[in-house]
Amino acid sequence: MRKNLDGTVAGAAAGAWWLLRVGESQQRVIQTLDSEDPPAIPEEQPSSAPAEKDLPPQNPIDFASLKSENSDIFAWLYIPGCEISVPVLQSPTDDLFYLTHDRDKNYDPLGTPFMQLANSTDLSDPVTVIYGHNKGLFGTLHYFEDAEFFSGNLDFYVYVPGHVYTYTIVSAYQYDSRHILNSFDFSNEQVLLDYFAFVQNPDSIMRNVNPNVTLDASSKLLQISTCTTDLYDSSVRYIISAVLTGDQETR
Repeated sequence: MRKNLDGTVAGAAAGAWWLLRVGESQQRVIQTLDSEDPPAIPEEQPSSAPAEKDLPPQNPIDFASLKSENSDIFAWLYIPGCEISVPVLQSPTDDLFYLTHDRDKNYDPLGTPFMQLANSTDLSDPVTVIYGHNKGLFGTLHYFEDAEFFSGNLDFYVYVPGHVYTYTIVSAYQYDSRHILNSFDFSNEQVLLDYFAFVQNPDSIMRNVNPNVTLDASSKLLQISTCTTDLYDSSVRYIISAVLTGDQETR
């Protein structure tokens, strides 16, 4: 039986506190990504290196090094406007392990962003959900509650070995605490399309919607789910829903 993802222990939120929590290797990645216009793709190779010009650009994330630290790391999530630049993990044995453990597998009530076994680490599912604590590394996701911020920060990036994926935000809204992947049979196309219709027009008092994107049966939706700012209400989630709009092959 799966546990509820919402009854979490609170800690400090975002901003300067967040920067103090990241490790040295994570700070290096943030500096690398923030130093370039995302996605962090090198410029065209100089003519003095013709052997390189036809190769895909180098992936700015050193996954070999990250996986030597923890083989559960499968992706890197970069949301520039929210100061979110973090690894994403999936435990092979316990769906909720990283709800209460950090990227080094040490106990931490603030956890670290993770995905459950119902989703594939190649992000090929029609709906993928990444979880994280509001009072942990996902606190700044609530910036998207502001309409002006929402409209000015619609793209974010997910790095995996061999690819940089661009996602464009469809909507950001409050939702109930149901387990999305257990509640909907997305192998049924009509169920999927009905869910996509909701995502494009969520029934939520607190919501922002991007009218310039349309979802269809071939869309790949990534949802980032966190708690609300109300520590005493574990029945409400805040969800950022985004659709895959770009795929840059890397080496």
